[in-house]
Amino acid sequence: MLESIHKTKTRRRQITLLAITTAIFGLYSTIHLSGREAYIAGSPISKSVQNGIETGSGLGMGGDGEGGRCKAIDYVLGKWENVTQLKDEQDLVESYGYSSWRDQDCWPPRFDKQQDKDFSPEDKLHQALKSASPMYIPRNGCHFADLNLEQMIVLMLRMPAGLFMAGDSISGQFQLALNNLLIGPSSPAIFSEPTCQRRTISLDPSHPLTPSLLQSAGVKETRLSYPLMTWYRTVHLVDTEELVLAFNGSSKHVLRPDICVWFDWFDRMSVTIRQALGENKKDMGKEWGSEPTVLVVDTGPHWNTGALGEGLDDEEMMKAFEHMVTMMDRKMRNVPWPMASYWRTTSPGHVGCAMSQQLDNERESYLDPSDPGHSMFNWHLFPRMNDLVRQIAIYDRSPSTFLRLSQKWLFSSAWEWVRPSNPPIRLVDVYDLSLKRPDAHLRPGADCLHYCISGVPDVWQRMLWTFIFEESYSL
Repeated sequence: MLESIHKTKTRRRQITLLAITTAIFGLYSTIHLSGREAYIAGSPISKSVQNGIETGSGLGMGGDGEGGRCKAIDYVLGKWENVTQLKDEQDLVESYGYSSWRDQDCWPPRFDKQQDKDFSPEDKLHQALKSASPMYIPRNGCHFADLNLEQMIVLMLRMPAGLFMAGDSISGQFQLALNNLLIGPSSPAIFSEPTCQRRTISLDPSHPLTPSLLQSAGVKETRLSYPLMTWYRTVHLVDTEELVLAFNGSSKHVLRPDICVWFDWFDRMSVTIRQALGENKKDMGKEWGSEPTVLVVDTGPHWNTGALGEGLDDEEMMKAFEHMVTMMDRKMRNVPWPMASYWRTTSPGHVGCAMSQQLDNERESYLDPSDPGHSMFNWHLFPRMNDLVRQIAIYDRSPSTFLRLSQKWLFSSAWEWVRPSNPPIRLVDVYDLSLKRPDAHLRPGADCLHYCISGVPDVWQRMLWTFIFEESYSL
């Protein structure tokens, strides 16, 4: 009886403390996040982005910017510099801090209907080194975080089911840049056999470094039953039913039966996380769950008439895209567990990229300067898509000391009772920095949308991890 009374009083104290903490948390969010307009950029061009964000929170901690702190805008509005010319593969691996250089698919410009078979491995290596040699320098003396392999693995081990990424084939390049950092001959990270819908990176239980990594992370061997990273290929982010809603049931919207791009990836992710959270914490380790789930999404190029309906015009497409953004914002912020969400803006294609043989820090358009009237596909919509994402996401989100403590405390089962909304999605805004690299595409003359992995997508990955380290609860 006494034990029951004690439990009841303890529960009442917990609920009271939770209510007080939630009220303060809500007040903090209202004061610090309701002014989201200060972070919104109203235009895709860098000058407008700068004007829209310059009054931002200034909470970024990635380097030596103004006042000793760096804002996200300092990373967004940097410049590329030809510091040195990489000479060989070893140069590239060392320069980028790779565990290995796994993805070497980078082709020289092609003219007169040249094909892949017309280029030698030496040709490809030369182009890859040329693409990877320029270094991206954030402004105001800021710098990206050092991507230490052990620290990255430790953080992902502490996340309940690891890091999740979702998006199209360009998102896949984003993920392949992570492969280069994590997977190598001496690394304990291993890449699973990919399917059309999913790739994963896991920790090898038999690797000699695995026990020490588990110990550093404060987790037990049972944590190895979940991946470090899962990437889902989903070109529109939403499934078929949600697409119908996004287009408001329009008869112009035509569904294609393609299971590899439209599937319930968010539900599958949620099931995995729920299973992980259902594990007994003491069986998983004292630090397990001390980091929130991290989700990184992007979409854009496949929001076109060929994929969604030939009769759709630009305005109908953009209205549906806006509905999708709203859906995803609601889903990502209202999951019943702590989640740090990021949205990578759509990177630009460059019309006529085969004619661009060098970087251009003054570039402000995806169009070919020699033929500015000629556009391609739906690339003209990318800036508008990015503006819609900027309306629901923010640039700087580093939590204060109070926010760190309150959210860490709420990692307990109390989160399930109250279900506070997660913080706003944070932008990984890569459009402007990628716009300056018309010379870095995968197959110039055949593919001016995707990029050679070493170089531009690698910078996207470094920006993301700078933010993840900056926001870490346990580091």
